[in-house]
Amino acid sequence: MQRLYTVGYEGSDIDTFLENVKKHEVKLIVDVREKPISRKKGFSKNTLKAALNNIGIEYIHIPELGSPKEIRDRLHETWDYFEFFQQYRLYITSELDSIMGILDRLEATPSCLMCFEHDPKTCHRSILAEYIEMYSNDIDRIEDIS
Repeated sequence: MQRLYTVGYEGSDIDTFLENVKKHEVKLIVDVREKPISRKKGFSKNTLKAALNNIGIEYIHIPELGSPKEIRDRLHETWDYFEFFQQYRLYITSELDSIMGILDRLEATPSCLMCFEHDPKTCHRSILAEYIEMYSNDIDRIEDIS
């Protein structure tokens, strides 16, 4: 059985982030931000991918698994996380092909879903991880390492 990690880089610098994922023996980072850009140094797609590759960790970005802008904008208007997660659950059911397309990799490789928010309770990655666990035969545990 395989564990699936999740992580948010909010409040972390790139060196601490890299040490953390390496310490947990992660071999694959799956970036689940819709847009893989960041004002935080080291966390935009190409820079992050290079830094991870330098320590032997593969990086892939799957924008379809991100939270769509309309859903994020609504959250920033209302700050209603119940509604946010409800909308993301509805959205992600239309992206099951994206989940199924990565499932074999997640089951075979120590993997980590990455987004921005430190607290998984305020991030769509927690819902996504639940869906992955639900469809997987081999992932039996989700652990946040933020």
